Amino acid sequence: MTSSGTLPLLPHGRGQASFLAFLLSAACAVSALAQTADSQHTAEMIGTGIVIEKFDDDFSGAKKAGMQEGDVLLSWSRGEAVGNPQSPFDLSLVVTEQMPYVPIKFEGLRGTDGVTWTLVKQYWGATLRPNFSGALLTTYLEGVKLAQAGKPDQAAERWRAAAVQVQGSEFPWLASWFLFRPTCWTRRIGGKRPTIVMKRQSCNRPTPERLFAVNFYIRGE
Repeated sequence: MTSSGTLPLLPHGRGQASFLAFLLSAACAVSALAQTADSQHTAEMIGTGIVIEKFDDDFSGAKKAGMQEGDVLLSWSRGEAVGNPQSPFDLSLVVTEQMPYVPIKFEGLRGTDGVTWTLVKQYWGATLRPNFSGALLTTYLEGVKLAQAGKPDQAAERWRAAAVQVQGSEFPWLASWFLFRPTCWTRRIGGKRPTIVMKRQSCNRPTPERLFAVNFYIRGE
């Protein structure tokens, strides 16, 4: 706006086209910088490895191998086959493909200490999650608390918001992981008063929703 309080006139003809092109270029540059900043910010909230979140039961092969909730899995090996899973989807696929050929060796961390486990039972029985920290960990755990409190819609909404937040990050699988997280819980009606209680179930059993999420991840969408 000029000193007289009127809006400045845009240049005409080629000058106007050049000016508009400049504005568009500037807007794209700002958007690219914002996406880069978001990607770097997300990278700071995802650590290396996959976390053992919860065991399905006391018969879990992962639990029998000595793993504990909160352990971080970094790599696996079976004979000459080796791998470093980059996401819970990766490790779920490893479990599905390699489980019939136990033993499978896993290496990881418990706190800051290196640990090795050998899986000898053909039953995994554990839920996995990314190695979150910071705001993403807070958002995820808020969703878990809402689900445990019997508020599945609010939990799903919290995780959908997280999926939107991480879109365009260097982790192309992360949005899909958040979106399919509500399928890890089942509605259960109990008590004298009909109330909804959310019960955690295994996220490694092949339901249609989970197969879709894994396929979505494999295609890189």
